[in-house]
Amino acid sequence: MLDTYRSIFLIVLISISVNVFSQTQEELDKIQFIQSLRKDAKTLKEYKDKVAKAKQACLLSERLGIDSVAIRSNKDLSNIYMDFDKIHEYGAINKKNLKLIEAAKDSASIGGVHWSLGDYYGEILKTDSAYYHYYKALKVFEARHQLLEQGSMLLNMADIQETEKDFIGSERNAIKALKIVEKLPNNPYNIDTMFSLYNILGVVAQRQKNYEEAILYYQKSIDVTPKNKDFYYHHNLATNNIANALEKMERYDEALALYRKILYKSDIKTISPDFYVMLKGNIAHANYLKGNVDVKGIKRDFLEAFKFGEVNNYKTQIMGLSIYISEFYHSLKQNDSAKIFAKRALEIGKIKKSHSHVLQALKLLSKIEEGALGKSYLYAYIQLNDSLLHRERLSRNRFAKIEYETDKLKAENEQISKERLIFLISSVSLVLLFFLIYIVVYQRMKNKELQFIFQQQKANEEIYNLMLGQQNKVEEGRAKEKKRISEELHDGILGKLFGTRLSLDSLNLVNTAEAAKIRSTYINELQNIETEIRRISHDLNADYIADLGFMDIVSSLIENQTKIYGLTFDFEGNKFIDWDALANKTKIHIYRMLQEMLQNIYKHAEASHVKIVFSRKKNVILMSIEDDGKGFNVNRVRKGIGLKNINSRVKAIEGSAEIVSEISKGTRINISIPNL
Repeated sequence: MLDTYRSIFLIVLISISVNVFSQTQEELDKIQFIQSLRKDAKTLKEYKDKVAKAKQACLLSERLGIDSVAIRSNKDLSNIYMDFDKIHEYGAINKKNLKLIEAAKDSASIGGVHWSLGDYYGEILKTDSAYYHYYKALKVFEARHQLLEQGSMLLNMADIQETEKDFIGSERNAIKALKIVEKLPNNPYNIDTMFSLYNILGVVAQRQKNYEEAILYYQKSIDVTPKNKDFYYHHNLATNNIANALEKMERYDEALALYRKILYKSDIKTISPDFYVMLKGNIAHANYLKGNVDVKGIKRDFLEAFKFGEVNNYKTQIMGLSIYISEFYHSLKQNDSAKIFAKRALEIGKIKKSHSHVLQALKLLSKIEEGALGKSYLYAYIQLNDSLLHRERLSRNRFAKIEYETDKLKAENEQISKERLIFLISSVSLVLLFFLIYIVVYQRMKNKELQFIFQQQKANEEIYNLMLGQQNKVEEGRAKEKKRISEELHDGILGKLFGTRLSLDSLNLVNTAEAAKIRSTYINELQNIETEIRRISHDLNADYIADLGFMDIVSSLIENQTKIYGLTFDFEGNKFIDWDALANKTKIHIYRMLQEMLQNIYKHAEASHVKIVFSRKKNVILMSIEDDGKGFNVNRVRKGIGLKNINSRVKAIEGSAEIVSEISKGTRINISIPNL
């Protein structure tokens, strides 16, 4: 039987193992195929082909149901959208990925997706949302001690704050970022970050008209960058910013010298054509502000830069340049031309949502246009300016409020997590307490059960000893009887036989009538001896001691119990049952069941008479105990300890029990005991 169970267990285990292995192998094959799709998406050149492969990888990853694979596939698709300036698709996939990452609690990816969403909202000019996601990313990177990423987030936040005129906040975050980035290795990425931070500090200082301080920061941005072609653009931008600050300080010659230094030191038009448009316009504007009499030269430089920018669609550069050209034409009282360029600046400014350029264009148009139209431009200027001033006042605390609310939400979430942890610990503690109580109660019950078993074993031993004692008495009786028979045979029969034999021997020599008569007497004596031997033999066959044993113990139990309980009884044994051949364990259980049933009759039956019968049917001993009590409904009665004990004992000897009872008609319990 045990070998069969082991075989079944082994078969089930092998089946499960094969199933798990096949599932795992199937998943691995799918993952490898997804990885091949992602690899193809990276190597292909055309946008449609790249997106098709990446989308297929995302779809299969989602069906696979492994979060890490789906997150990685979504990231790759996100990168393709970013590379091809598909900003709205980029935002959508990262919003989807954020939900997936949060559900998976992927702490390694959560910071990156907030960074991507910050970039997305920054591109669509939703600065509040951009700042929120950058700040969320910052907190993740701080928790994970990712210094490089912390520096990048602080840079992005400072850039937004500078744009929104939160100069104090911008300066604070830029300086905080510098302290972090300065500790990092001197690689191109970190150098670029440091350059951008010093540049932002310069812009913030310049916008607050701290031009000397701005120039110092611009110079620091040059100092931190190596003098090689990789940082060519950085040097040119910083030099241009220094020149612009000098221009604001009306140091036009110094500004022009720096502008020209950038223009003539290399082929800027080829290397960075958009920068060339801005630089050419700055030179013309500086000459105009300086009061250069070469009006034609200034006009030529302006228009050359404008046409080059229009051809190449450099709208940002054209927007600022159009303001310069409009001012230039307005100073020459060529208002028609000034109007064209002012409107061009206004058009692009609205598209780009560049409020500063829109304000400048509206202000110029209010001066250029006459009458009601000029007033309408002035009204639009005042309205927008007031709106921006109001927004600026609000924005001074807006980003601090975002940080506060984000931190507050984080603190609340941490508090909720803490409360959940406390609840979990409390629940576990409570469960453990209940478990310990259960263990204690169970142990006590177990101890009681063991104590009961011990007492039962002790009682069984007493019964066993009683049976042994009874057996000894039987053996003692048999020994006495054997001795008596032996003495009778030796002293009586053998003596008589010996005397008769001697007498017959002496008569064999005499053949008289008297001798014949005497021989007849001795023959009769022999018949008497035969009768005596038959009697002794009959006594041996009857074995009147054989009835002593287990049935005597049972009979004694019945007599004592019924006397105590005030019951009359009938008891029928069976002389054909070989009780000596029955195991002592079985006899003890029979004794205990009989004792339990008599006790139950006394407690519950309200009976006056019991009948106990032992019989035999083939190899089965039948025990029946019947009372004349009140009876009960067998189907409804709750099984008490007594009945449970009886059933337990019946089961222990592999027997069976039947209870027959009717209300007011008494109860009979039939127990079948295999006589193995």
